[in-house]
Amino acid sequence: MLEADAKRLGLRGVSKLRKAELAHAIAEALRDGELAARELTDFLLDCHPAEFKTFKSILAMPQGAFSFTEAEAAEHPGLMVYAPYTRLYLHEGRFTAIIPDEYRQAMEHIDLDDLERQRSRAESIVHLGEVLVDFCGIVSIQGLAARVQELHGFTPGEDEARRTLAAAARREMPYAAFELWRDPQGDDAWYLVHSSLGDHALVDIVRRSMEREIDAIDFDSMSPQEQAALIERYADSAYLLHEVQEKQSQRDRYLHDLMALHREKDAEGPCPLPAELAQQDPFEWQAQLPEAINLRNWLDAHVPDDEDDMLFADDVVSELIEVNETSGEPNAFLNSAADMDQLTLTEDTQAILGRIMALANALPKWENNGWAPNALFEREVGHRVFHNPDGSEMRVGRNDPCPCGSGKKYKKCCGR
Repeated sequence: MLEADAKRLGLRGVSKLRKAELAHAIAEALRDGELAARELTDFLLDCHPAEFKTFKSILAMPQGAFSFTEAEAAEHPGLMVYAPYTRLYLHEGRFTAIIPDEYRQAMEHIDLDDLERQRSRAESIVHLGEVLVDFCGIVSIQGLAARVQELHGFTPGEDEARRTLAAAARREMPYAAFELWRDPQGDDAWYLVHSSLGDHALVDIVRRSMEREIDAIDFDSMSPQEQAALIERYADSAYLLHEVQEKQSQRDRYLHDLMALHREKDAEGPCPLPAELAQQDPFEWQAQLPEAINLRNWLDAHVPDDEDDMLFADDVVSELIEVNETSGEPNAFLNSAADMDQLTLTEDTQAILGRIMALANALPKWENNGWAPNALFEREVGHRVFHNPDGSEMRVGRNDPCPCGSGKKYKKCCGR
């Protein structure tokens, strides 16, 4: 930990220092208030929201510290310290959270209000990156910057966006929603890709595949020499690296194909992004689409005897949305529904199949560059299209009340 602190401060010649000497060297360096302020600013800009909130909470306390008992710990569930900037000590049944004096004094050189504005700007960039990789699978950093302007009213520079996104991906790893990807055969541009297409996911896929291969081997039928050769093969880091590189090559080919499909949709323009997606989680937004609610309500009324009445419908809809996000296969949605035995819940096949397909057509698709099939169709015909509960297209007379609920006649509303 001390060596990492020294490296972060740019200290040289510390590798041979003993622990006490290294701690002293770091403390001396931090006496330079401007140096400590630069380092602290970098941390406060990129740290996890809970770490930032913890820092602000402790900073607001007298002497940059506060204490509480073990019994009171439940009153501080969001406390997240990150040494060396914040620390938490336990002594004789009392916790004490502190900001070291060096960093507390460094705050004299930092405009906290301006820093919070920068964090808000960064959070907007990161959130929209999560939305776009969910909807499109891959988006260029340049393309992301344009959509930030659309939803948030400012355009980040490419370097700013890339630095912000890279910091967020490192901070959230291994649970980040995206990874940065640089096309090895392209124009050296940077892209944001869905986490399921990132290098971290590929390494996990290779490891799980190797584990399955090993589990399937009948070692008892092998000679000691054959067993040793297999063990050596799977323990060889070069073999793991080769398998990962093969997966990366497959991933890169898929991304090139996906970008080609995106170019085919360029004439349609960028996919629609409702204003609520400036703040709302993209998964939650999809789960609240009318088609998702309709399917969930129908499933609630048809829960199999061996399923949980409270969780069944939510689980099915959630899994279908996740499949839609992470699979480029056209039939994956229906295959997933079939695997969950959804198509056998009723003899009225249209009742369930129509609702499942209605949801599929309402969700953004990677191959459509984030456009839902319904949205593309409505763009083509030039007006909004409504559907019945079973997913079939609704026939609306020009003088009928508009199904959107405006109270106007269809011809004076969505039928114009």
